[in-house]
Formats: sequence, C-alpha cells, structure tokens
Amino acid sequence: MLDTLGFSSYIPGGLGFSLSEPSTEIQFVDQVSNDAHDFGTLDSRAIGDVRRLLSKLEVISDGRRYRLICRKLPPANHGFGSKTALLSAIAFGYRAFHQLGLDDDQTQMLTGRGGTSGVGYHSFRHGGLIWDGGRRNDDTRIKPSSVTYPTVPPLLISRWEAPNYGVLLVMPRTRHLDHEEEIAFIARNRDITPEELGLLNTYVFGGFIPAFISRDFSSLRDALAGINGTAFKKREIGIYGETVAAIMKQIDDLFGMPCGMSSLGPLVFCLFDPNRRDAEKLREAVLRITGVDGVFISHISNTGYQIEE
Repeated sequence: MLDTLGFSSYIPGGLGFSLSEPSTEIQFVDQVSNDAHDFGTLDSRAIGDVRRLLSKLEVISDGRRYRLICRKLPPANHGFGSKTALLSAIAFGYRAFHQLGLDDDQTQMLTGRGGTSGVGYHSFRHGGLIWDGGRRNDDTRIKPSSVTYPTVPPLLISRWEAPNYGVLLVMPRTRHLDHEEEIAFIARNRDITPEELGLLNTYVFGGFIPAFISRDFSSLRDALAGINGTAFKKREIGIYGETVAAIMKQIDDLFGMPCGMSSLGPLVFCLFDPNRRDAEKLREAVLRITGVDGVFISHISNTGYQIEE
C-alpha cells in the first residue's frame, strides 16, 4: 500500500503481481446426495465468509443443487492474498456453474473484497503487474479489506505483462497477525509523513516499475531495498522484529536477489532469472537459512483466473 494517511485524492493505492503457485482451485459439482461442502483446510472464519458469499449467490440463482469442493488452497494468513483469491474463485465458479447473467465487476463485488487496495481484486482477473488507485479519499480511516465493503470497484490505473521471472516464496518461522491485530496495526502505523511518501513514490515509480518491466535485476534490488526501509512497508516488516529483515538480508548477501515482503507479511518474495539460476538449488539453499520455515518455487502469472468444464 502507498498513501496510508490520506495526502492524496485516491488512497491508499498499491502495487503487486499475480503468482502462478500456490494456486486456489475450487470445484462445483451437481449434488447427487446429501454430502456437505468440502472446505478443505479453511478455518472457521474463512468458512463463515464463504457461507455468506454463497448465501448471496443463491438468492440470484436458479436453485440448482450443488456441492462446493476446495481442491487446493494456499496457506492462509501468511500474505498470499488467499482470502481474496478464495472468494473471487468461488464467485466466478458459481457464476459459470449456474450460468448467471452477471458481469465481472458485479460478480467480484459480491465478495466484498477490494475495499482498501485493489491489487488482489485485479490480479485475480488480469494477472501480471497491477497498479491500482485504491478508492476516492473520503476521510475514512484505512482498514483491512476484510472489514471494508466497496460500493464501486477499486480503480485500475495500469496493468503490465510480467517478463519471465522466477519467484522464490519464503515462509519465515513466525506468526502472522490475527484479524484484530491487523486492524490495530494499521490504525497505529498509517501516519507516514509527506517526505516518506515522496521517497516511496520515487522508489516505486522511478525504480521498481521500470526495472521490473525491463528485467533490470540490479535496479530492482535497489528499489526493493528502498521500499523495504520506507513508509508503511518499513513498519510492516518491523512487525516481525529481526526475523523477516534478517532473512531478507541473508538472501541478499548470499544471492543478490531482489527481495520484498507481501502486504502485512510475513511471506517474502525473491525474484530471479530462471535461465541463469537453478530454482531447486536456490530453494534448498534458502531453506537452510535460520528462521526459514518453507520455500515455494513459483513464477508470475499473466493470465488471471481460468475456468474449466
């Protein structure tokens, strides 16, 4: 997220990219017995969110009996954007299964996501690198998207096709904030200064975006280091004490890979050239770093969601 205090006309806005793995896979099948929905590894809060969404969808559908099966789910509450992906996948899958006459925005607005930053909202549909404009500044305090309900879709400023990047997704051995802690954290730490915002915009728009598009790894490394030490992202990384910062420093020292942390973390992403580096060897080496709990190998998806019969 960018402007968390509200200096701009549109806030907070954000930047992010879509990952191919770990993916969210939801299946809808005709219900031929009284089998209950299969929610897989979802916790009780997520199941409640899913049930509320299904209730809204059922009001506008034809009553066809169905069963929902969660085939594949990313780890929850680690910074994967799993809740937005989950609810969006269910909404679009339900629309296709019941042949509802809703457009994409109408479908996704039913999820209630995208009330803060629209990165997850637009990444689901389009893939690639997303720059969203957030929402019009109406002096409402910024909160997590889980507690804000958008009345219009978040503004999409731009979307770029991602070049061929390999991505290591590093899971630090630390606890993510729970729902109430997220709300409290944003309330305490949103007050960045105009100087910080100006510096952050320089790192993002004068560094990260052009370096990302042109696949300039050296400039990407510098831009992400600047972002990590500035404004709201600096506070986010600080949630986890030395754990996340130490892991990113070791990865930088050992491999020189550009590293950042997802929104509120603790997931760390590292970009590399898959034509010049062996992804599996990188994964094994990063797994040996103190404080690392797991490492996924992924790449940036440019396709958005897919529906299969």
